[in-house]
Amino acid sequence: VETVSVQIGLKPKPKPVTASFTSLGISVLEEADSKQLLISQVTVSSQAEGLGLEVGDLILLVDGKQASVTELTKQLTAGKTLLLKIQKKDKKVQFLAVPNS
Repeated sequence: VETVSVQIGLKPKPKPVTASFTSLGISVLEEADSKQLLISQVTVSSQAEGLGLEVGDLILLVDGKQASVTELTKQLTAGKTLLLKIQKKDKKVQFLAVPNS
């Protein structure tokens, strides 16, 4: 007799998506059920560092739209100014960023 154990209704948690945006100087992490991007790396001497972005900051909105890797990729057209709404440790701030080509 063979015993099989089955768990019904449990789906494996999707893996987070990571992406690097060299034109801004950041890498981000997006959890599958999240509505924000976690900044996981800031390049030294990049525009992001100059704007004061730090590892651990959250990107909430990209040009007024919910932040996602897909949305940020779509909006990153060289020379287009982006309005980023960021959650820092203790406050929400907005930055204008012009991606480098």
